[in-house]
Amino acid sequence: MLSALTCALLAAVALPQNAPEHGDEPSAGPHSHEPDPRPTLRGERHATTVDAQRFFTSRDRHVELQLPARTEAFQFVVFGDRTGGTPAGLTTLRRAVVETNLLQPDLVMTVGDLVQGYTGVEPWLAEAAEFKQIMAELRMPWFPVAGNHDVYWRGPDRPAEEHEGRYEQHFGPLWYAFEHKQCWFIVLYTDEPNLDTGERNFNKPECQRMSPEQLAWLRETLDRAKSAPHVFVFAHHPRWQPQYGDDWAKVHAEFVRVGNVTAVFAGHIHHMRYSGERDGIEYLTLATVGAHQWGKIPDAGFLHELHVVTVRGDELGLATVPVGRVIDPRLVTDQVVEQSLAFARAAEVEVSDPLSFDPEFAADGTFRVSFSNPTDRPVELGLFPSSADPRWIFDPGHGHVTLDPGARGTLDFHANHLGEGIDSALATPFLAVHGRMLSDGLHVDLPRILREVPVELPTTARATVDESERALALDGFDDCLLLPERDSATTDANWSLDFWLRAQRFRPAAGLVSSIDTRGVELRLERGRPELAAGFENSRRSCPSELGSLEPGRWHHLAIAADAARIRLFVDGVPAATIDRGTATGVPMAIGATIDRFGVTSEHFVGRIDEIRISSTARFVDAFTPSRRSDADAYTTLLLHCDSVVGNLLPTATDRSGVAILRGRPTVGAWPAD
Repeated sequence: MLSALTCALLAAVALPQNAPEHGDEPSAGPHSHEPDPRPTLRGERHATTVDAQRFFTSRDRHVELQLPARTEAFQFVVFGDRTGGTPAGLTTLRRAVVETNLLQPDLVMTVGDLVQGYTGVEPWLAEAAEFKQIMAELRMPWFPVAGNHDVYWRGPDRPAEEHEGRYEQHFGPLWYAFEHKQCWFIVLYTDEPNLDTGERNFNKPECQRMSPEQLAWLRETLDRAKSAPHVFVFAHHPRWQPQYGDDWAKVHAEFVRVGNVTAVFAGHIHHMRYSGERDGIEYLTLATVGAHQWGKIPDAGFLHELHVVTVRGDELGLATVPVGRVIDPRLVTDQVVEQSLAFARAAEVEVSDPLSFDPEFAADGTFRVSFSNPTDRPVELGLFPSSADPRWIFDPGHGHVTLDPGARGTLDFHANHLGEGIDSALATPFLAVHGRMLSDGLHVDLPRILREVPVELPTTARATVDESERALALDGFDDCLLLPERDSATTDANWSLDFWLRAQRFRPAAGLVSSIDTRGVELRLERGRPELAAGFENSRRSCPSELGSLEPGRWHHLAIAADAARIRLFVDGVPAATIDRGTATGVPMAIGATIDRFGVTSEHFVGRIDEIRISSTARFVDAFTPSRRSDADAYTTLLLHCDSVVGNLLPTATDRSGVAILRGRPTVGAWPAD
């Protein structure tokens, strides 16, 4: 258990009420008004020493790692992964350093992935310097662990050792051990190359094996530490998990042989997981400290957090410190994680029975919400219909249901629009669903799910071509189009989607075509370069455009065409990328942003979009000359000229009653020349 002093310090780091929610990345930049995260602290840095009798490695020592001075009972903190996320993650790391200084542990351990890496020399050096500069603000020693981001090289002239030597020159040995207050800390290296081929690939079992050299050193070190009351082990990959090879059994056997290994810590997977006690050894995987994070299920370990470990005699205290509260990591079991993921991956929330508008009268109708609980635990759901248009009245105003494990249910809502016909102030309804999984000793807040309520416009609202050359402008903040499922999600073997776009500027990433279904086809821009992706059995595959990046300020035509075997991307009528069809089905639900299965959009495109057409045939096979305007034919399921909007709706130019729903506030403006 935590000491009284630690509990008091934890209370001191609680966020104020207006702080970001768990998983939110703090804003950063030269114009940020966020308070400086480095408060004035009293006292000096903790005393350290260099002691060859307490430090042991079989590697060359390019860096002298400072050891903490000897005192009695102690605490240490473990940091999870930093990399794999946005630069804003560095702000999260800075906050973690500040909070750790307030907790006052003896030392800080990491579990790897300290730099983004996967680069050549110069970017790696800059990232290493940036990380070390932030960690230098710690008032106690910290100890590195090498992860795949720290040693993998991408690009030309890749040396056989990749960044291993550079890591040792700037951070420390790849494996080492040290003693503190009679306890031993052992750091392992889990990204050694394949002993036969030299390949580094953590997805292959044959590349996840410990070398004879490191294993011999580990045996010797465990024997050296056999009289210690506790031995703690740190690695990057949680190799005891079945997806990380078949080599851990021999390492675990060495731990059992000496009998004093207390706990093993790892990272890499970006969520916290307590895998229980095996032969008296606790196995824990950390979440993140600034790395890419779902931030969707913080109570199930998807959050930015620190592990606080208290060593007091034979007693070991473990606590997770997220922003503003403490979580017992032993409650975040494998089962809780798996069931939370089951809900996030498989829970269904569907809204059916479109609301119909009459141009002379207010809309008045009922829509049905269907939902499911794919977990083996009860789930509470709260369903809240709403709209930016206050003229909507819903009955009931909200609904609450408790679903038994594996159960399904429905709830009907009556919706009445008090307006007098369709006008520019119209905003269609949406539904927000909040869920909580009831688990022993832990109630897990599940991801909020957003769904648009489908609507139908009368045929008199059918769009026509505006010869004044207009297009839809997206602001890059929250603007995008949501396409009706009945027009966009098709199981036909052949379909196509094409549109025009003109980017105002290119961000590092922007979504153009996206789906809430992980099997769906997606198109995104990576620094202006189109990239096509599609779902397969248990994965997604992507293929960047062979034609390079688009030009900002210039109109480009993009088209996706799918047949039974493949999906192809055309840029300005030229074939640019091809990917196998796999299990990919349907066409997307969102244009101008990335949308996840919870209905949350991100990576918004900034610029103009025009002439969006969905067809039930693969219109494009070979190179072609794009047409400025499209006409509806027998294969056209949705055609959006983007010349005018009706409230937050964009009517189709087909004989069908389809519409696209505008999220945010896109505007219609002139088609600017290149």
